[in-house]
Amino acid sequence: MRQLLHRRVPQIVGAYLATSWILLEFTDWAVNQYALSPNLTNFVVTGLLLLLPAVAVLAWRHGAPGEDGWTRIDGAVIGLNLILAGSVLAMLFSGKELGAATTVRLLEDDDGNTVERVLPKAEFRRDLVVWDFDNESGDPELDWLRVAFLMGLQQDLYQDMWVTPVDAQDPRVRTPLAEAGFEVPYDVPLALKRRLAERTGVGHFLVGEIAGQEGDSLVVRTRLYETRNAREVSAQTYRGTDPLEMTDRISVDVRRDLGIPEWQIEESVDLPVAEMFTESPEALRAIAKTRPALLENRLGDVRLAAREAAEADPSFATAYAAEASSALLMGDQAAARDGIAEALRHSYRLPERSRLLLQMLDRMLFRMDPEGALQAGSYWIELYPQDLMARQLLAQAHAMQGDIEGMIVQFRALLAMDSTNVQAIQSIAAGFRGQRQYDSALVYYDRLSELQPSDVQTRLDIAATHTSLLEFDEARAELERARGVAPDDPNVYSQLARLDMRVGRYDDAAVRIEEMSDLARTPQHRNVVEGVRESYYYDRGQYGPLRAAYLDRVAAISEFSVPIQGVQQVLNSEVLLYAADWGQEAFALQQLDSLRATVSEPWSYTVEVPAVWVHLDREDVESARESLAGLVALNEAFGEAPGRVARHRWVEGRIAWIEDGDCERALWSFREAQELSQGNLTYLAWSAACLTELERYEEAEADVALLVERLPASPKIRVVAARLYAGQGRTEDAVAALEVALAVWAEADSDFRPAAEARALLEELQAAG
Repeated sequence: MRQLLHRRVPQIVGAYLATSWILLEFTDWAVNQYALSPNLTNFVVTGLLLLLPAVAVLAWRHGAPGEDGWTRIDGAVIGLNLILAGSVLAMLFSGKELGAATTVRLLEDDDGNTVERVLPKAEFRRDLVVWDFDNESGDPELDWLRVAFLMGLQQDLYQDMWVTPVDAQDPRVRTPLAEAGFEVPYDVPLALKRRLAERTGVGHFLVGEIAGQEGDSLVVRTRLYETRNAREVSAQTYRGTDPLEMTDRISVDVRRDLGIPEWQIEESVDLPVAEMFTESPEALRAIAKTRPALLENRLGDVRLAAREAAEADPSFATAYAAEASSALLMGDQAAARDGIAEALRHSYRLPERSRLLLQMLDRMLFRMDPEGALQAGSYWIELYPQDLMARQLLAQAHAMQGDIEGMIVQFRALLAMDSTNVQAIQSIAAGFRGQRQYDSALVYYDRLSELQPSDVQTRLDIAATHTSLLEFDEARAELERARGVAPDDPNVYSQLARLDMRVGRYDDAAVRIEEMSDLARTPQHRNVVEGVRESYYYDRGQYGPLRAAYLDRVAAISEFSVPIQGVQQVLNSEVLLYAADWGQEAFALQQLDSLRATVSEPWSYTVEVPAVWVHLDREDVESARESLAGLVALNEAFGEAPGRVARHRWVEGRIAWIEDGDCERALWSFREAQELSQGNLTYLAWSAACLTELERYEEAEADVALLVERLPASPKIRVVAARLYAGQGRTEDAVAALEVALAVWAEADSDFRPAAEARALLEELQAAG
């Protein structure tokens, strides 16, 4: 010690530490003053500590009084320490932001105005799953607080763009949670909470417990965990009489424990959550009823509870939004429109993210302004690039306009944040399938199968993609593997039956249908079963069982689906589209009127999809034009999607054929429809029929060859082929094609027009023969 004092080592090291402390204080001040990276403070601390050995060595060698010289050892010590310090700093801080924590950007807001915004850099944004609080008090009178704390905390956190809270209603959480037996997210084991947080790719998750009451005070505990290793980051206990005031305190502590810089917490907008939510205890209790009702699909109860909350607090924007959402799903467009208008009128009480959500939904679903929806969504993701809901809604807005590339871009952005985001991978794969880029689709389905090797839906999607590639054996093999994984899943048998029908194995398909009927346990399963049964009996030309299957399907759908969804599910029903094949247009139109009455515009326009088929098949041009006007209005509402425009062209072609008596003018419309929707074989079949009538046999033959290749067992396609072959003088080929069709229609109804026409053509060819 005497030597250390003589060489003044403690004094020099102390002076270095004091200087380091001053430098550290200055760095901390600069970080807070100029919004610099919090990593900079850690960098300075680490660097100063790493240089301490060199300071101590130099103090020992040169601290004693008197003159001394600089030696190679001194240089070596300093050089070695600098190299070591640089290596450690590079290893610890490589890739970390050491400059500004924010960036200033000029953005175009949702109204088209250019605004300057200060945004946190990606490295400093935080996300977490916020779980519904659990009631550990044993007092059921406190159950409503589980939702009150959750909803209040979400609204409070939404104010800070550095934080992205993820709800248990997120499909990545809710679906596997339900599969694990938790229809509502209460009393979920901690291990499952961690696993599902990991599945979302979120770094932290928060759990809360309502411990009970101590006198007039409520006691609530929260614990924040790191998802990666389930490490408990913090545990807090709160006492108070006002749940929303307690939520304000929880929000501040959560952000601090997540590592949000103190200067950001102090400087960011942080209104009391009561200002963002409601100051009315009655309204808070009422809105808390909406969440469990929504999770259990009790939309009527959601609507009543939201109305109760709005009556208790007439400026409660969240209540109006909940009422509008439930009304929309129930098909009451007028009430939904009124609700969203009230929510927007009081949107000053909402955080920016919630306001952007309302504005985007308003433009997508009420104002019918798809371009405005895209603008609002683009602004939203610029401000909150980690916000899953923003990306999903923007992807939907692109898809509604037929912009599949734009949709894929958004889901790829989600994958960049979380490479295991199953929903994003599924959506990208489905997008590629829709564009007929099947090889690209299979790449993403393979990624899904690696992430979820036992997931049945992935195997079904892979099988469907192989079917689209005409790889029927590969598709069947994939379906058999799916059946091995889920031997009781009706969806597997459904796809097997449809594959059997596509290749002409109708006896096998009938067996599959009976097998899946025995497995149907839920209304959703019955919907699947009856949907396959409809296709089977239409192919066989048997109207009685076809109509019965349709009615059973409608009844099943009514048990689990809201009107808007229910209408969409039956629009492609054969009993509606092909009613004229039996002269059953009156029944089909009656059904369509009933469906139309359950929804409001613009959703009611979707009913014109099957309606126009009926009108065209009975050559009612005036009614067909009325339906076409509805389809145009549908396109105006949701955007100029190529598939919808293709339908317009096809309808125009059909009308032209009826009016002209020949298809010369119609052909151009059919060709344009094909170009807009290349995967739609209906337009190709009409084009082939028209080319045959015009005796443009070479062009027709190319179309027919493609149709037969893709639908080898379709009796209607075989009839189209037979007409071509007959026109070419290929009588034997025509007879063979008709015999294939009539074998499928061997037990068809006597009044089934396609079969009757096929038999008449066959007799004509044989007589001429």
